[in-house]
Amino acid sequence: MDPPRSSFSWDKVINYSFLAEFDILCDTEDGIQSKPWTRPSYCLAMDKYFKILQAREEIQWLNIEIKHVVTWIRDEDRFLRKKEAEYQDTDPLLAVQISRYCRHRAWSDDNHMQ
Repeated sequence: MDPPRSSFSWDKVINYSFLAEFDILCDTEDGIQSKPWTRPSYCLAMDKYFKILQAREEIQWLNIEIKHVVTWIRDEDRFLRKKEAEYQDTDPLLAVQISRYCRHRAWSDDNHMQ
């Protein structure tokens, strides 16, 4: 192509994306473009701040979910061990299968509990 097109760098693309967020504000008469929060560095700082807030909230939810998973693992193991003992005399083949399943689950659960 004559003349050759200029190439874009990732920084240019990101900057254009940032500027596009404020197209609607460019036509105002309040001098919004001179506000500190319109600067790219301030916008990036705000983005990081809100991501940190979201991460803290996510950590709180995960701490609750972890307790649920640990409780489920414990209850499931107790239930399976009880059923294994229950079928030991009446259906030993089923008891063996439950035991194998328990061993497999114990291996998997141990990985989750670390």
